[in-house]
Amino acid sequence: MQYLLLLGAIASEVAATLTLRTAANGRPRLYAAVAVGYVLAFTMLLGSLRHGMPLGIAYGIWAAAGVAITAVASRFLFDEPLTRRMLGGIGFIVDGHMALATRETVFHARVGRERQDEALERAGVEPMTAGGRPMTGWVTVEGGLDLDDEAFEDWAGLAMATVRALPPK
Repeated sequence: MQYLLLLGAIASEVAATLTLRTAANGRPRLYAAVAVGYVLAFTMLLGSLRHGMPLGIAYGIWAAAGVAITAVASRFLFDEPLTRRMLGGIGFIVDGHMALATRETVFHARVGRERQDEALERAGVEPMTAGGRPMTGWVTVEGGLDLDDEAFEDWAGLAMATVRALPPK
């Protein structure tokens, strides 16, 4: 039941957000439907939590799925671009584990402890730090989303393989 309610929350939130885009494009009467959709989304998310789903899991799935579905739907419904930068922000969480994190000029790739030294031998790669402390199993890659497609796909493949080997959250 908790996953069914979460699925309903995601669907309601996406529908409300897509309706908001339409309302903002000159159909202000749709704002009432937007409000109803968001209230329904939060109500169903609350129901999922009340049925025992942990908040971190519920919110993570709800937010990530909502962003991803909205971005893809916007491409088809509103002819908005779906760029590599957008995909980088939405497409790199696998089974609850972050695989890549993108920035303007760099991205962070999860390579795992066993592949970190090998990854650090590549040009433009440094150990990732957060708050001045090294993040074991992560590297920072210069060039970010401006890398050529082959290099980007290589890093994305390595990071995806790394997180797929981890137990799901």
